[in-house]
Amino acid sequence: MVKDYSRFIKSIPPFATVAVPLVLGILLLFEQSELPSPYWAAGLLPLVLVSHRVRWLRPLLWLLVGYIWAAVVSEGRLEVSLPGHVEGQDLAVTGTVVGVPQRRGERSIRFRLQIDAARFGDQDIDFPGLVRLNWYIGDAIKIHPGERWQLLVRLKQPHGFLNPGGFDWERWLFQQGIRATGYVRKSTLNRRLGDGSASVDQLRQKILMWMKRQDPSERSGVLTALAVGDRHQMTPEIWELFRKTGTNHLMAISGLHVGMVSALLFFLFRWGWSLVPRLLLYLPAQQAGAVGGLLGALGYAMLAGFSIPTQRALVMVSVVLVALLLRRSIHPWNLFFMAMALLLLWDPLVVLSAGFWLSFSAVGLILFGVDRSKNKPWWRIAWNIQWVLLIGLLPLLLFLFRQGSMVAPFANLIAVPWVSMVVVPLDLMAVLLFSLQAPGAEWLLQMASLAMALLLPMLQWMATLEISLLQLHQPPLWVVLSASVGALVMMATSLKKRGWMGILLYLPLFLVGPPRPEPGEAVVTVLDVGQGLSVVVEGREQVMVYDTGDRFSDRFDAGSAVVVPFLQSKGWREVDLLVVGHGDRDHIGGVDALLEALPVNERISSVPDRVDDAVSCQSGMSWQWGGVMLKVIHPQYPEQFEGNDGSCVIRVESANGDSVLLTGDIERTAEQSMLKQEFDLQVSGVVVPHHGSATSSSEAWLDRVNPQWAIFPLGYRNRFQFPKEEVVERYRKRNIPYWVTARDGAVEIRLGKEIFPNGWRPRNKRIWSDS
Repeated sequence: MVKDYSRFIKSIPPFATVAVPLVLGILLLFEQSELPSPYWAAGLLPLVLVSHRVRWLRPLLWLLVGYIWAAVVSEGRLEVSLPGHVEGQDLAVTGTVVGVPQRRGERSIRFRLQIDAARFGDQDIDFPGLVRLNWYIGDAIKIHPGERWQLLVRLKQPHGFLNPGGFDWERWLFQQGIRATGYVRKSTLNRRLGDGSASVDQLRQKILMWMKRQDPSERSGVLTALAVGDRHQMTPEIWELFRKTGTNHLMAISGLHVGMVSALLFFLFRWGWSLVPRLLLYLPAQQAGAVGGLLGALGYAMLAGFSIPTQRALVMVSVVLVALLLRRSIHPWNLFFMAMALLLLWDPLVVLSAGFWLSFSAVGLILFGVDRSKNKPWWRIAWNIQWVLLIGLLPLLLFLFRQGSMVAPFANLIAVPWVSMVVVPLDLMAVLLFSLQAPGAEWLLQMASLAMALLLPMLQWMATLEISLLQLHQPPLWVVLSASVGALVMMATSLKKRGWMGILLYLPLFLVGPPRPEPGEAVVTVLDVGQGLSVVVEGREQVMVYDTGDRFSDRFDAGSAVVVPFLQSKGWREVDLLVVGHGDRDHIGGVDALLEALPVNERISSVPDRVDDAVSCQSGMSWQWGGVMLKVIHPQYPEQFEGNDGSCVIRVESANGDSVLLTGDIERTAEQSMLKQEFDLQVSGVVVPHHGSATSSSEAWLDRVNPQWAIFPLGYRNRFQFPKEEVVERYRKRNIPYWVTARDGAVEIRLGKEIFPNGWRPRNKRIWSDS
């Protein structure tokens, strides 16, 4: 046993003892709610001195290096902060356009601006930050990378919805270095100050516009993703196709593509260099090829905008080629961990991106698969790699996205060589000829589009198979770690040896179900959907959705962004009851996305004509879910009221009598009507009517309901300035504690267990969180 352990320790690649502790140290920092004291760095000095002699302390040293380095980088990023007193105010700024602006429909554009000067009235504002802006303009105004602009803007600090299972917008902004978001105001101050010097981003924009003009089909978005790393042109339908077949990784400029370009230029440079014998006296052809390969990898990475997969690929290719220049050999696993360590030292914030984990996990599994397939035919190696990727990546995919493709091995066996060896070379040659203004670019682009068109029918057929996509709830971290270890054991040994242990470790991924309330209990979650409302009520076996939030644009609504991810993360595959309280957009806006994503068994609404297959809600309707009672108590009959006062009001009560009132947007008229009814209005808590407007929560109604707590569903800095102070004061003077979704994120209440609400934001506060 001791010998096996010693052999295992010696087999660990040297750079693994650097890269793995670095990752753990950085992750430890990003699990904190506040930045540590700078005095932490003092602990490095004795460790540096001691670890020089004591080898087993070196991993601890690198863990501390990762922790402190991530803290230093994070502090530098967070100290650039938009002053609170100018948030939401008109601010005159000058700055430079960064990256490629994105068209959002016909009259809207989104871009990043690096601010170098800002003024609020006659006051200079110290805010040299990168901001993300929307500008609603026509075709008359064009914005190009590198240009300097003077603009009148309204900004807000990084703030996003915060819900279980949802996308952490604030974390993404922090990782991207964006310190405020906002929009450009209509003003005579808005003007271009300078065109800026030529840049790679300008070239990328020209290529994007040219490719879009030349190929208006859905394949154009695929070709731009492969050429310049811009996936915003891809249609939702084609992205869904790649997702279901597990080929969406091809739409990122991966290490395979960067490596292929680098290898091609390596051989071209080596061949060309060897044609001139005199040049060989100064530099061997092999090293000249390495220089060419480096230039090719760097150029392609720049063209792709230095995305995380290309950063990883560039580092790995560079290490190989530099070693070739220095005439050194590096073991593949050492190369893998060296690239990881260098990337983390360059930018520790990459660990916040799913791309980092997927990229390195995929490459590591490929290396593992190749190691296990030595001396086997090429087709066997290719199949083994796909099998290893399926088993090894599935736990991570379920943890990050709650889904994974089961047809991925078969789809990738065809798609990977076809895209890498046919589509990408044609695509890049077309881009190269266009950049050089040489003839033939259009023809090559058409050939690349045709090659992609030949692949799509096969992927579409695979996507229609029932087994194409495995969807589960979000597994807990211990299950993911167990399954990952189990996958390695299964891949490393046969069933006759220790493979059965791997299966046992892998099984919790499918056997451990999502937590459910006990019989007679209910979990009520008021979701953070901005200025709108959506509430999910979970019983032991059933679930109800009350309202679906707003629809913010053609591409973005609370249903697809918040409600559906929340339900999927909890393991719900269908909705038993959907209640659409009333017809305002901030309540009904996400309903289409919900109905498209999940089956809904029963639907009621105060506006049934606007919800497919819905019936009118009216008092007396009730549902009994294993001891949990749901009852409609308003309106008395359909069309009793119109608009806000017609909102469906539902009382949810657990077996032990804990209860909550879901009130929608009712106002005083509806409240007075409810006071005349015989229903028991007293409840444990209430979702405050109409977001805390001055027309709701009347004194008499509040006295009758007599809640122990209240929840205000609000949008951050909403334009209505809800909740109104006089309404909040009514709750205060009755000593009713209250929660606000804009401040607390999603608010969860466990009826029948722990009665007081629990905010998602305070429980999950991180160093980047808006507090």
